[in-house]
Amino acid sequence: MAREYVPVPIEYLEEMALLSDEDFGALMRALLRYGRDGTPITLGGDCRFYAVRVMNKDNHYADKAKREEEKKKKQSEQNSRNARARYEGGEGKAAETCDGERADANAGNTKPNQSNPDQTNPFQTKGVVGAEAEKNSASVPAQAAGETEKLDEEAVVRLPLSDGSEYGVRSADVGEWEKAYPAVDVLLELQQMRSWCLANPKQCKTRKGVKRFIVNWLAKEQDKGHPGMGRKGKKERVFVPTEFED
Repeated sequence: MAREYVPVPIEYLEEMALLSDEDFGALMRALLRYGRDGTPITLGGDCRFYAVRVMNKDNHYADKAKREEEKKKKQSEQNSRNARARYEGGEGKAAETCDGERADANAGNTKPNQSNPDQTNPFQTKGVVGAEAEKNSASVPAQAAGETEKLDEEAVVRLPLSDGSEYGVRSADVGEWEKAYPAVDVLLELQQMRSWCLANPKQCKTRKGVKRFIVNWLAKEQDKGHPGMGRKGKKERVFVPTEFED
């Protein structure tokens, strides 16, 4: 496939310093033809020693450009899918809102249906059904909210993760780490970990690797030791006076 340009790295100046201007120009012209339609570089003299190097370098840059193009294409397709999902989600919410507004309007209309004289309030049944549906739909988010609150209560400290969510450290884990690292104030170190993650969002850990991050941190603090806990004090030197000789 023809390209608009081919790479000519500056390092060629040093590598091909022994070539004359004429040979260097012939090599560059052959490189352009190679980039345009794949015509092999077949030159004689000193140029033949650099022909393979030039073609390999060109192929490297061409492959790199192709990978970058495919990466951008995939990213663009992913962005389109995400935008479509957000748009469809917004449409669904808008439809629910319109249905709710119509149900509210119908609930306030008490005019009897002329085609059904036995029914004194044609909208009463719809209002009851709508209220039941709303009650049932509200119970699911309420249950999920209760579970979230329960998890929040169990979490002693929450560490930010690389995906934007948080990992809740439970009191049971804290108890295990306090036994494993007796010279460390585990809760204090967890608070410092949270502060570090907030200050370094690009270095936050994944949900899979956050426990390894915590354990490594606590192990380093355990090795440092604390005053009176695990660190041996320096041995004091005792001065013993000696008797002077006569």
